[in-house]
Amino acid sequence: MFAGISKDTPWMMFIGYLALANGGLGILQTNNQVSYMFEKGGPTVIGLICGAFDASGAVMLGVKLAYDNGVSLQMSFIVIGCLNIMAVISTFTFLPKKFIKNTQPNSNTDADQEAVSSEGANHSSLNIKNESSEKTMLLRGQSRNLTLHGLRSEASDTPPGIDTYPTAEEGNHVATKGDVSGMKEDKEISKNSLLLGYIFSPLYMLTVVWGCVIQLIFVLFIGSFNAWLEHITHHVQERVSVLTDFLFTVMLASPVVSILSGAMVDFFYSIQPEMRSHKTRTHYALAAPIALTNFLALILCACVVVEREDMTYVTVITSVLYRTLLYSGLTLFSRLMYPSEYFAAIYGVLFTISGLVNFLQYPLFLWCQSSPSGYRQVYGMLGLASILISVQPIYLIYTGYREKQ
Repeated sequence: MFAGISKDTPWMMFIGYLALANGGLGILQTNNQVSYMFEKGGPTVIGLICGAFDASGAVMLGVKLAYDNGVSLQMSFIVIGCLNIMAVISTFTFLPKKFIKNTQPNSNTDADQEAVSSEGANHSSLNIKNESSEKTMLLRGQSRNLTLHGLRSEASDTPPGIDTYPTAEEGNHVATKGDVSGMKEDKEISKNSLLLGYIFSPLYMLTVVWGCVIQLIFVLFIGSFNAWLEHITHHVQERVSVLTDFLFTVMLASPVVSILSGAMVDFFYSIQPEMRSHKTRTHYALAAPIALTNFLALILCACVVVEREDMTYVTVITSVLYRTLLYSGLTLFSRLMYPSEYFAAIYGVLFTISGLVNFLQYPLFLWCQSSPSGYRQVYGMLGLASILISVQPIYLIYTGYREKQ
C-alpha cells in the first residue's frame, strides 16, 4: 500500500496503516508462543520478542536515510514488503500449529481465583446443567435402547410375548456415543465460562483500563511528535529533523530494554521465598515493570508540560523506554497470569478495547493545537490520569498478598 501511494491515492495510506497494525499484532501474538517452551526464563524471551517488535519502528530511519541518498520511497517499501515474506515462512514452518501448554508449576491457576469469584454464579449453574445433562444422556441412552428393542421385535420372527433386548455391544455403542458428545459440549461450555470469568475479573478489567490510558498517552505523543517538535523549536526544520533521527536511533535500543524488563520479572520471581505460592510470586514480580511503566508515563507527561527545548532529548529517551515497557508489560501480564490456551483471547480483547480508546487521540490533538497552552492542558490531564491508574500495580500486589494469606 505504501509503495503505491501518490497524490491521487492518499487513501491507500490509511489501509496500509490498518494492515500494518493488525499484521504486527498478529505476528507478536504467534511468536510469543515460543516463550512457553522455556521452563525458566520465559519472561526474558518475551522481552526479547517484544523488543524486536518495538525496534521495528527504527526501520523508518533506514527509509529516511535511503530517501536522502536518492532511493525512492516506492523502492524502499517494496524491499520492506519482500523482507516480510520471512515472517510468513516462519509462521507456517517453525511455529507450532497448536497452543503450547504452560511449563511452570501451577501456571494454569494463576488467575483462577479471580475467575471463580467473578463467575461464581455461572459455575454453580453450570454444575446443575452438568448434572442434568448426565441424567439426560442416561435417559437418552435408555430411550434409544427401548426404541431399538421395539424395532427388532417388529422386524424379527420371534413370537409375541418373548422379549428381545439389544446386545451389550449395541447398548455400549449408544451410551458411549452420547457420553463423548456430551463431554465435548460440557468442555466447551466450561472453557467459555472460564474465559468470561477471566475477562470480567476485577484484576483484568482494571488492567484493561490501565492499558487504555497508558497506550493513549503514547499514541498521542508519537502521533503528534512532529507537531510538538515544531511547537518547541519554533518551526526550525533542521532541529525537527535532527530530533526525529534521534528518536529512530534510540529505538534501536528497544530489544535491550525489553530484555531487561523480562529479566526483571525473572529476577523478582526468583528472589522470593519458595514457600510462597506461584501466584503470589508472579503477582509481585509483574508489579515491578508495570509500576515502572506508570512512572515513565508520568515523567513523559511532565517533560511535555515543561515545554523546554533542552529537555527534548530526555523526552525522547523517556518515550522509547516507556513504549518498550508498555508492550512488554502488557504481554508479560497476559502471558503469565492466564493459561496458554487463553492468551490470544485475553491479549486480543485487551488491545481491541485500548485500540478503540486510542481514537481519542484525534480530539486531544485538536485540543493541543487549539491554543499555545494546549499541550500543557492535555498532558497535564493525562499526567493526572497516569497517577490515578497507579492503583493497578497496587491492586496486583494486594491480590498477591491476599493469596499468601
